[in-house]
Amino acid sequence: MRELTKSMASFSWALSLFGVRQVANLMRPSQAATAFDAVARSTEGQLGEALHSFYEVGNRLQRSMVDITFGMMGLGNSGGRWTDMARDAVKSAADTAGSAVRNVSGGAGPGHGGGGTGDGWGPMPG
Repeated sequence: MRELTKSMASFSWALSLFGVRQVANLMRPSQAATAFDAVARSTEGQLGEALHSFYEVGNRLQRSMVDITFGMMGLGNSGGRWTDMARDAVKSAADTAGSAVRNVSGGAGPGHGGGGTGDGWGPMPG
């Protein structure tokens, strides 16, 4: 219990100092982005398989929403295609979410041996 408490205190202190460092990096956005990416990758490595799948869903959705927002404001390379980007973001998140659910459930569910008819959810409108 003592080691857990020490580790939690170290983590909190490191996170606080990381925040201070990132404020200093505001004038160097690429350096700040690199640091955030490094911390995200490190944390992602501790999630395990099931949570990693859900992380991927949220990460793709968040990144897509940032692209869409910047595109709507004319600050991105979207060329006015933000509606296409929104559709693609939702589809990508849904596909990843389906994979995450299959990973967590071991493939059980509609159409995957979970007692369904084998038809899954049925045909999707195109």
